[in-house]
Amino acid sequence: MLLAGSVTLGHAIVTLTEWKFHTGDDAAWADPHFNDAAWEAVDLTPSSPDAHDGDVGLTGWVTGWGARGHAGYTGFAWYRTRVVLTTPPTDALAVLGPLQVDDAYQLFIDGRLAGGAGDFSTTPPTVYNTKPRLFALSPVSDTVVIAIRVWARPRALIGDPSGGGIRIAPELGQAAAVRAQYDLQWLEKFNGYIVDCVEGLGFIPVAIVVLILMQFDTADRGYWWLIVALLLIGARRENQAVFFWLPFESRPMFDIVTVTLLIPLMTGAWVMAWRAWFGVRRPAWIPAAVGVLTALLMIAQYAHAATLAQVVRLALATLLIAITGMGVRRQGREAWLAVPAVGLVAMSLFPTEISLLRIPGIWFPFGVGVSRTEYAIAALLIAMPALLVHRLLAFAPHHIRNR
Repeated sequence: MLLAGSVTLGHAIVTLTEWKFHTGDDAAWADPHFNDAAWEAVDLTPSSPDAHDGDVGLTGWVTGWGARGHAGYTGFAWYRTRVVLTTPPTDALAVLGPLQVDDAYQLFIDGRLAGGAGDFSTTPPTVYNTKPRLFALSPVSDTVVIAIRVWARPRALIGDPSGGGIRIAPELGQAAAVRAQYDLQWLEKFNGYIVDCVEGLGFIPVAIVVLILMQFDTADRGYWWLIVALLLIGARRENQAVFFWLPFESRPMFDIVTVTLLIPLMTGAWVMAWRAWFGVRRPAWIPAAVGVLTALLMIAQYAHAATLAQVVRLALATLLIAITGMGVRRQGREAWLAVPAVGLVAMSLFPTEISLLRIPGIWFPFGVGVSRTEYAIAALLIAMPALLVHRLLAFAPHHIRNR
């Protein structure tokens, strides 16, 4: 016996919350005549009307199978639902795929593969970020069986033990209404990452200001570290938008580019940049230590060695604090002007450690989720140019007098 529900459709759309669920994988489970009576029932109704993810505030968020009796499970699993339609025969219908899935899915309508998110031609499937998907629905009867095959990669539950499977339920309805909801989902997705996109580009003019400063402060070549740090943190923010908006960057590629390369490199570059800014030359082993720690962090990120990565991040954070302290002792008031910028950089480099201070990770101005890191980056884009202009004004008059 299949899970049955009765849905009346007109110029409307409904969320498909009642499903049957089973871990494992079998092509027969796509068959509309398959008997799933023994499968467990799953309700994908959000716990509250304002339930959302912890990243950008995608609405309709539900816990995954990790919180539904399958803690630690990764791999394949299936969802099935049977919908009885009461709708005029002339109405065009459509299904809106789940907006968020851990981590890839294929959607079958009456046994026919309609599409999905991710590349299932590889073993294991190649994961891409889930984006809004529309599927035309042309039922041959008043009953439709929808089956969703999900793949959760081995790292799916890292950082979120409640994850796995569908996190935002699919929707079904009159095609025009579904299309409108599809557009709203894309708008929500766009709004969620437009801040990252704008902030990433914002570091380019800041780097140009550093280049201008170098024309006046010609004795200090350490500014190159600051340029590299600014461009790396900008690239890290920009790649966030690329991954979540565009279709060509897979999750493994994102992990290599952002997690393994950009995050460790920008962390090491910022420690070196602040060392140069504060004029800290002793102890002489600091550059070598930063290089070794950056390499270790890259290895730990690539190997998914969470404990090692945390130890290395704490070591780099300790170095940053020590360098700032030495800079304050060396430069006095001038160094204190840079301390707020150092703090803002630290908030963006060490979000996991900052969370231990119980500072909220996301806010919703105007209904759009903006993360704590995005706020820190926005403030940095104000503080850093101000700091650079202050130093530029200190050198420019002297440079002009000597011309």
